[in-house]
Amino acid sequence: MAQKSITYYVQTPAIDALCEQYGSHWQNMPHLEKLAIASAASQAVFNAESELYAGLFESEVSISYLATWEGFEFSNHDQVVKLLTRLDEELDAPMTTNLVIGICSNLNFTQD
Repeated sequence: MAQKSITYYVQTPAIDALCEQYGSHWQNMPHLEKLAIASAASQAVFNAESELYAGLFESEVSISYLATWEGFEFSNHDQVVKLLTRLDEELDAPMTTNLVIGICSNLNFTQD
C-alpha cells in the first residue's frame, strides 16, 4: 500500500514549507525528529482538550514548545522551530490530529 503525503492529511503554508524541505512524506527528516513533532502535536491536542491543563500558559501547550522541551534539538533547529511556531498558529485541534495521523502513517522504523 502506497503511503500518502503529509499534505493528504492536512495542508497549511508551514506544512508545505516542511514538505519542501524534507520531502512530501518528510522522508528526509530524521526519524527521531518526526517522532518529536508527532508526540508534541498529540500532547498539544490533549492539553488543549483537557481541563487538567487549563492553568498552563498558551506557549506551554504549543507544538513548538513541546517538541523542544527538555532541550531536544532538531538538526536544522531554528528553521524547524520557526515552522512549528507557524503550525501553532495555523492548526486547530482536528487539523493537529490529522497531522499526527499523517506523520505516523509515514513512519518507517526500518528506514531511518
